[in-house]
Amino acid sequence: MHKPDRTGARVVGITGASGYVGGLIAAEFTRGGDRVVELGRKPSAKATEYRPLALGEPLEVGIFDEIDLLIHAAYDLTVRQRAAVWARNVVGTREIAERARLEGVRKVVLISSMSAYEGTEQIYGQAKLACENLVCRIGGTALRLGLVYEVGGGGMIGALAKLVKLPLVPVLGPGAHQYVVRANQVGPAVRSLVDAWQVPGEVVSLACRDAISFRQILASLAPPGRNPRFVDVPWKPVFGGMRLAEKVGICLPLRADSVLGLVHSASSVTNFEAWDELGVSIVPPPSLSPSGNR
Repeated sequence: MHKPDRTGARVVGITGASGYVGGLIAAEFTRGGDRVVELGRKPSAKATEYRPLALGEPLEVGIFDEIDLLIHAAYDLTVRQRAAVWARNVVGTREIAERARLEGVRKVVLISSMSAYEGTEQIYGQAKLACENLVCRIGGTALRLGLVYEVGGGGMIGALAKLVKLPLVPVLGPGAHQYVVRANQVGPAVRSLVDAWQVPGEVVSLACRDAISFRQILASLAPPGRNPRFVDVPWKPVFGGMRLAEKVGICLPLRADSVLGLVHSASSVTNFEAWDELGVSIVPPPSLSPSGNR
C-alpha cells in the first residue's frame, strides 16, 4: 500500500511536527520504524530528517519526493484576522494538497479539529472546515481531533492548566462542554487510520463519544491538594473585551477566537463508528467521566 524507500521503510511526511500534536504523531511513526520526514519552518529537537516548508509561502519543487503518506498537522496560530488566517492557512493548505497530488503522494491526512463544523462562528473552525474541503477534494482524509488531554501537556490543555492556578477560576458559560481525546491515543489512532486499506469516510472525528463539561475538565487539571474556586462568567463580555484588546495591538495569552471554540463545541462526534471498524477503542482519561452536561 506504499512505496518504500531504498531501505524498505515507509516514508511519512509530517507538517507541524515541531508542534504538540504533530510531535505526538511523529513520535508514533518513528517508533513504528517508518522514515519520518519533518516539513516545517524549523525541525523539532527529535528530527532525523527535515525539509523546510512554510504555510502560505512558495513550495520547493520536489518537496514531497519519496513521500508516500503526508500528514498535514501545521497551522499558524500567530495570525488572527480572518483575511490573514485564510491567506496563510487555507491557501497554504490548498497549495500543499495540490502539490502533494502532483508529486505522487498517495495518501494525505489533514489534522483538523472538532471546532470545524457547519455553522461555526469561530474563524479557526471556519478555516479548518475550508481546509477539510480542500483535502477531501483530492481524495484525502480529514481527522477532527477533540481537545487533546494530557495533564502537563501542551496546546489548549496547557493554557487551561494555567487558568486553574488563579485564585478564582472563571467558567465561561455554565453549559459549555468539550469532546476530549487522550494524548497517548492520538498517535496510535492516526497510525490505525492510515494503515487501513480503505479509510471509512472522508471526515472522521478522533474524540470520545460523550461530552465532558468545561468545569469538569478544569477541575481535573488542578494541582494535587488544590480545590479550585469556580465562578461562572458571561462569555460575551469577555469575548468582546478580548476582541477590542486585539484590535489595539494587545497580545493576550489566549486568542479571543479561542473563546468561541470553548463555549460553542460541535454537537456530536462525526463518524465515531469508524474506530469500531478499525478495532480502536477511544476511551476518556481516568480523571474524567462523561458528565452529560450539554
